[in-house]
Amino acid sequence: MTTDLTRHASVVVAYDFTECSNPALARALAGVLRSPRVLHVLCVLEPNKTYADAELVQKNLTAAIRAAAEVANLTSDFEFFAHVRIGNPAGQILDLAREVGADAIVMGCRGLVGTDRLLHGSVSGRVAREARCLVEIARPKQYADVELLQVIEVEPAHHHPAPFRFSYERHDVLTRPNDWPLY
Repeated sequence: MTTDLTRHASVVVAYDFTECSNPALARALAGVLRSPRVLHVLCVLEPNKTYADAELVQKNLTAAIRAAAEVANLTSDFEFFAHVRIGNPAGQILDLAREVGADAIVMGCRGLVGTDRLLHGSVSGRVAREARCLVEIARPKQYADVELLQVIEVEPAHHHPAPFRFSYERHDVLTRPNDWPLY
């Protein structure tokens, strides 16, 4: 498999207007800052929705993408497509990735566990298993900030032993005496 670095990477971003999907869109937009990418932002609606609902969601999705790009200080023009589909989310994400020849899929994760996961399934889990490209599951940071220790410069000494010495001999191993039989 060869990679053409001069072409734009095609990235599918799963977005559903929830807090879980905001990190995915932010992560994809941050990638646009580093290298040329075409974003295909997808929102999947439930099967009981109409095409009028899909058209309204597409307008809102376009506005959300532009607002997120402004927050990410993405001042240059970039290419994106706002897709709205009706159906099964995991299946629609995988279908769009196949149709556009996606190099990556970026999506959020609700983090369902137990019975909720059993009843609702894991969209991100299915996409990660069945996708034929890189899948990145973006989550909001929940670790506490850690203050790093300050690095102190030390004057080099003129003559001092090396700070670490490693030995690869093991003196705690019992060896077999030569006069013992081999069997």
